[in-house]
Amino acid sequence: MNATAGSLIRADDDDPALRREAMVYAARRTATWQRRPMSPGVSILFWSLRAYVFFMLGVVALVLLRLAH
Repeated sequence: MNATAGSLIRADDDDPALRREAMVYAARRTATWQRRPMSPGVSILFWSLRAYVFFMLGVVALVLLRLAH
């Protein structure tokens, strides 16, 4: 059983149908949304986008703070 199926099932639940359904769901989900390796350029691009978003959130917070005074 993989980690996703294990997280969908409580430790005290022994229903085999629920366990089977959770494993089918986890297998389908991991088959559809597998992670793919990224090139260093794409990785830098994504980290730059994250930094930009946080910077803009900071700018908005600063403007709202100044507006409140």
